[in-house]
Amino acid sequence: MNETKLWVRTDSGLYLLLSLMLLLLPVQWVVAAVVAASIHELCHWAAIRALGGRIYGLYLGVGGAKLELEPLTPGKELLAAVAGPAGSALLALTAHWTPRLAICGCVHCLFNLIPLFPLDGGRALHGALEGLLPVDRAGKAFAVSQWAVVWLLALLCGLLALHWGILPGIVALGLIWRQRKGFTNWE
Repeated sequence: MNETKLWVRTDSGLYLLLSLMLLLLPVQWVVAAVVAASIHELCHWAAIRALGGRIYGLYLGVGGAKLELEPLTPGKELLAAVAGPAGSALLALTAHWTPRLAICGCVHCLFNLIPLFPLDGGRALHGALEGLLPVDRAGKAFAVSQWAVVWLLALLCGLLALHWGILPGIVALGLIWRQRKGFTNWE
């Protein structure tokens, strides 16, 4: 059996983010966040392998982790996408022994369930739409849903900016700016 070796790539932004986290947070929280993120990605990996998918590598960047793999069917994409948040949510069961890990897992789960690509919620939504609708209609429905989510998040950030200052407003503008080219090429 000819197995392809897995590769791992990182960008310099990841190291900058980790350094910033170590400067601003106690080391116990940084370790808990890294462990929670690792468990999340391991759950994706396990689901993809269990579904018969092939994984070629892992990219770690300031925006998170991305497994490089062969395309999955819509149903498999949906299952693989929800595996990470499910694993993160299960970390809540460790709250009695490792409360930091449980909190980081729950935050990681909730954030990743936002139905916005490239987060797991967006991938799951895409897989579900492709499984339920013809491909052309699924693509259009996905694009509309992505804009709706972006504008809802931008509105929420704008409302928060009224009370908490400029930072949520900057986040709102960043969301809109990032998605300005549309969602037709969601890979």
